[in-house]
Amino acid sequence: MVPGSQNQKIPVLSSGGRVASLIRSKDWSNSSIGLPESWPKSFVSYLNFILNNKFPLFLIWGKEQLHFYNNACYKNFSDYDSNTPFSSSPGEKVDTGIWKNLKFEIEQILNGNETSINREFPVQKLHANFNSLWKIELCPLHDENGEIAGVIGTLNESKTIISAKLVDDIVPNKFEGQMLDENEERFQIVLNSTDIGSWELYLKTSEIKYSKKYLEILGYREFVNLSHTELLKHLYPDDLQIRKNALKKAYETGFLNYEFRVIWRDKSVHWVETKGQIFYDENNEPLKLIGTLRDITDKRTAIEEMRESEQKFRLLADSVPQLIWTGDADGNLNYFNQSLFDYAGLTPSKIRKDGWIQIVHPDDRLESIKQWAQSINHGEPFLTEHRFKHWNGEYRWHLSRAIPQKDSNGVIQMWVGTSTDVHDQKIFSEELEKNVELRTVELKRAIDELVKTNQELEQFAYVSSHDLQEPLRKIQTFSGILSEKLSSDTEHKFFLDKINASAFRMSELIKDLLNYSRLSKTDEQYVNVDLNEVLDKVKNDFEVLINQKRAIILNTKLPIVRAIPIQMNQLVYNLIGNSLKFCEKKPFIEVTYKVLHPSDQKRVPELNLNITYHHLMFKDNGIGFSAEYAKQIFTIFQRLNEKQKFSGTGIGLAMCKRILENHRGFISAESEFGKGATFHVYLPS
Repeated sequence: MVPGSQNQKIPVLSSGGRVASLIRSKDWSNSSIGLPESWPKSFVSYLNFILNNKFPLFLIWGKEQLHFYNNACYKNFSDYDSNTPFSSSPGEKVDTGIWKNLKFEIEQILNGNETSINREFPVQKLHANFNSLWKIELCPLHDENGEIAGVIGTLNESKTIISAKLVDDIVPNKFEGQMLDENEERFQIVLNSTDIGSWELYLKTSEIKYSKKYLEILGYREFVNLSHTELLKHLYPDDLQIRKNALKKAYETGFLNYEFRVIWRDKSVHWVETKGQIFYDENNEPLKLIGTLRDITDKRTAIEEMRESEQKFRLLADSVPQLIWTGDADGNLNYFNQSLFDYAGLTPSKIRKDGWIQIVHPDDRLESIKQWAQSINHGEPFLTEHRFKHWNGEYRWHLSRAIPQKDSNGVIQMWVGTSTDVHDQKIFSEELEKNVELRTVELKRAIDELVKTNQELEQFAYVSSHDLQEPLRKIQTFSGILSEKLSSDTEHKFFLDKINASAFRMSELIKDLLNYSRLSKTDEQYVNVDLNEVLDKVKNDFEVLINQKRAIILNTKLPIVRAIPIQMNQLVYNLIGNSLKFCEKKPFIEVTYKVLHPSDQKRVPELNLNITYHHLMFKDNGIGFSAEYAKQIFTIFQRLNEKQKFSGTGIGLAMCKRILENHRGFISAESEFGKGATFHVYLPS
């Protein structure tokens, strides 16, 4: 990082005018306060405050007494367009006239005096004809440890003494009948183009002069000549004392400034503001008051509405159990509702002195400050969980949220936040997580055991099928030999045929069981499978049976699906084989396809509404079955017909169901006895 460059990390707002720009461009590497990234947060907040304020303010910080002035100060006390130093040490190097008048009072505060100090001192303005009397107030500033670390000063011009020459240039020093000179005419033209009325009151004669705009503000549409006494009748009676006090102060300070109400002729009441200045004659006697009048009804209404709104907000905030708080644009918290004080058992002064962080659990403070700083720096909502100390010493979890409130230009004006007690939910959630973690471990153990069992069953099925198939083959072989040798013995041949048929069914059952057990394996690769090719292969496998029964199989164009090839072959093989088997007359089988419409998908509750499905239908003209058995037929070993009439093991449709489950699909059937059956297959697209 290059000191003084634009890349320097200056924790000062981008606004703040010319002075802020000078601060950002200064090389701070050799200064007593150090590099900007190490500046105390309290100092940065104070500096931001004065730089972005239009009122004349200055800041003096640290034992070295670094001086910082905002733009309004420079405009009043220095040549604003020159490169006047804006910070230095000692203070004498910043020659604005403030240091030499207030050095003693500033050092008093920095040495520990907590009392605010008020002073007045004269300063000559840049204009040669002006001399000003300034009122100044000094207040101590505290750092993060609550120690006095600086001084903030506010400036108010209490009286301007104008030379006689300038009075002659601006206002007439003759009495009635004299024409306005050229400068006053210009002045009146400017005033008439605004919403400000002007007036002149001669203090010795009570003669008053006023502009047309002045009368409009009092409710007159046309210009009329009214005496000072007649004009005073418009003053709201309750505000007469306000006027009296303001005039008294004007004679003391030379300036008039107060707000009051006036009554129009239609009896409506309006707020106005008047400002004026006393001009003196050559004997320093008050000569006249010259001033302006402005309607501030909208302003007062807005202030009153704001005050009422704030009162309602505070009333509402104090009536809820949540902790509610607000902060300024820089993140300094400035309001807490009553619930916070009741919860923490602290007084407002204690919160103001030691800050809100004192109620946060020590282990949560650093993260809370970090999260809050990030939200302030980026202008993003604040959201965090931390523990707050209850007045009884218990720490309870709270969820804190804060939202930035922005003006029409998107500039953050303030922050509004809430802190909600979530301790019970937090503890419950933690217990729930522990239980879930425990159940997860138990479930994993059960799954591992199940996988092990399935592997053992698969191995058992494989070994069993191999070991059982061999003796069955021998039974079939030897029974065949005996059958040939005993061909003339009808009775013995009958029994041997029974043995051979039973052995064949046993062999088929073992093969089907082995195929069914293999469906539990999920490590097969899913690839694009063309169901048209699958159907053609199945037709070829059943070619002999199709020819024997003179079966007709028709199909529309089928889709390409993402699936396990061998299982798709088993699915179609079993469904076509089922239709061929249970047709007593000439089989007629239709295989059709469509993309399932969402409205149709809702009618099948087993389907996932977030997935699109292929819908395949296998329709035949077989013997069918009663509707009450529509789900039962997919159960393993379930047979609805006599095995002597229709061969089979009762596993084929159960295999179809398992295959569809493996592919996150579904199968259903509809039928009437003697009217064929339709099988609906749903596969994810």
